[in-house]
Amino acid sequence: MKLDYILVDDKYVNYGKVKHLFEHAFPSEERPHFSMMLSLDKNKLYAVEDHSEFVGLLSTVECEDLLYVFFLAVKKKYRQRGYGSQILKDVVDNNSGKRIFLMAEDPDIECDNKNERDNRIRFYSHNGFSKTDVKVTEYGVKYVLLTSGEKVDKEDFLKVMKHVTGDYYSVYRMNVK
Repeated sequence: MKLDYILVDDKYVNYGKVKHLFEHAFPSEERPHFSMMLSLDKNKLYAVEDHSEFVGLLSTVECEDLLYVFFLAVKKKYRQRGYGSQILKDVVDNNSGKRIFLMAEDPDIECDNKNERDNRIRFYSHNGFSKTDVKVTEYGVKYVLLTSGEKVDKEDFLKVMKHVTGDYYSVYRMNVK
């Protein structure tokens, strides 16, 4: 499977589809407003296409030797077909020398979507990501940090967030435990 990654702006032909997926794949308390995603110059938001068909999205932030997979989503009709795995493989293959990490909702807390959280962790584990002992509470949502190999700690995570949020970091930092 050979996927294409198109940097998204408001002129991208499938802009509306990317926005729709972003707004429906992630709960509102777990994502910034879509226009903010586009305005963050440190964030790269990609539409993922297979033979010109929009299948998903990928958002990454690079800071020094760190690469944070900020958001990853595959359209519902394309799930269970290997797209998510291929996207993660491409991220790892195209970023050698980077410490790659992401966050997922913490499956070890009592919640309504425990099965979904466990499945997500299994998916990431199957694709070479391991849970770390780093847990982050961001705007009331509890997450666990996963890495593709190299050690990443809470300070690395905060360094990336400072890189992304810039002048708003002090406000952001107050909402992370």
